[in-house]
Amino acid sequence: MSMETERTDITIETKGAFRTIQVMADGDAIVPDIKPDIEKILTVSGRINTIDEKISDNRAFFKGEVVCSIMYRGRNTENCIYSMIATIPFEDVIPLPESEKNSNTHIYFNIENINYKVINDRKINLRCAITAKSETNFFDNMSIIKTVSGSPDIMVKDKSIKICKCVDRKKDILNINEILNLPSGKPNIGNIVECTGYIGNREIKPFNGKVNITGTIFMTVIYTSDTENSMAETAFFEVPFNIMEDCRNSSENITIDTVMDISDINCKTEIDDDGEERKINTDISIDLYMQAYENEEKDIADDIYSLSENLKPEKTNIEYPCFVMKNSTKASFKDIISADNKYPEMLRVQNVSSKMDITDKKPSENKITVEGVLSGDILYTAQSDSEPVSVIPYNIPFSQDIEIKSDFDDMFYNINGYIDNISFDMMSERETEVKVTCIFDVTVFRNMRTDFLTDITTDENCKNISNAEIIIYTVQRGDSLWDIAKKYSTTMEDITMLNTIENPEKLVAGEKLLIFKTIPKKNIEI
Repeated sequence: MSMETERTDITIETKGAFRTIQVMADGDAIVPDIKPDIEKILTVSGRINTIDEKISDNRAFFKGEVVCSIMYRGRNTENCIYSMIATIPFEDVIPLPESEKNSNTHIYFNIENINYKVINDRKINLRCAITAKSETNFFDNMSIIKTVSGSPDIMVKDKSIKICKCVDRKKDILNINEILNLPSGKPNIGNIVECTGYIGNREIKPFNGKVNITGTIFMTVIYTSDTENSMAETAFFEVPFNIMEDCRNSSENITIDTVMDISDINCKTEIDDDGEERKINTDISIDLYMQAYENEEKDIADDIYSLSENLKPEKTNIEYPCFVMKNSTKASFKDIISADNKYPEMLRVQNVSSKMDITDKKPSENKITVEGVLSGDILYTAQSDSEPVSVIPYNIPFSQDIEIKSDFDDMFYNINGYIDNISFDMMSERETEVKVTCIFDVTVFRNMRTDFLTDITTDENCKNISNAEIIIYTVQRGDSLWDIAKKYSTTMEDITMLNTIENPEKLVAGEKLLIFKTIPKKNIEI
């Protein structure tokens, strides 16, 4: 018997266990000589700058630094607020799951909190608690049988499967430069204290090997003016961006998961046409991590038998992922933040910052409940000569349901939450309403399992001959026409024609079928 097999290669990606460790970064911040002594710390915020990542011997080695921005009220100075930057290094190792398969590991960093202690008028001790979380994906390459041909005696059952594959993964830094003009009515810039921002209006569009990334950076510049006894001034800007990023084999049908965070904002003043410092030259760096997915449809051989030979199909049962859906949910959370008597009364709210931390994800039927907290600071000008600028910290717990269409028993998912807009309204001298609009992007996958036909062998000790026996077969529950035809070495077409079956896909348990059964004959050596 002549038999030809056509094979195809598939790559199956599976997720390994997440590994999380806590890292402490400890160091001192020294006030630069050109700046005044510290009277009171107003805010301390930080960002992670990754210096090096290396995977070796089932371990992820990393080095980085926490870049801390410290805003404080100066002692005995004309201007009210000042800022400085301190860099605290850290390094550690995450143990990774062991496997002989190829793998890809990405590490996420998050600053849980920053504690500080004022040592003296010019020195602050900083302790930064960092969560380092590794995500490992394993890749297994397999060669399976796609189809079999070469003999009319060979019966092949095909099936179609959808396997999710990662088209591309990449890390990059997006750089944006913009010249901003100070709004009219705002005083000239004397000294820039701090620049902060977040990314809103995000939109990701893949096509023809590229990904178009658009959005808006909502930026806040806190500064003191060039007048004497300057209080804090705030200017708000919207910086749109449109960036094209390479993505292998991308098309309009792929799904993109992106994580984008502002890693750095550098601002310096420039003189305008009138010779006044009303321009701000801004360099913004955005850390980008992008994953592109698509379902690859494969037509492969599911089962095989021969009318003249005893074939033995070899199968391997494998679990593989399938992309199900992507959903984006927008939700707004608000609260009225009250200042107790330890804070001076408000005169004007200058700025509200916010950070999202997702603390829990609870899947249930047709939804995932995301829980977390929005935390930040309210910077305001106060009605107090002794404490003209103050800051109130706040926390807003949230819980949000994200609709999905999947059975949660066999699904897994990626969730990326980010802040899309921050607004505030001063309600009274002691109350401010804070409203934060958030976006939750969820990508849902399903773990599928099937038998892959990997090889076919022939048992030479057992051949079929054309002599046939007529039998009456009673259909059992769960029987398929293929299984019956294979069992008795006949064809589905013969059974269908002989029994005038109208719908071969729907056999009725208890139904009687007339079958010409092929009689197996052993080869006997004499």
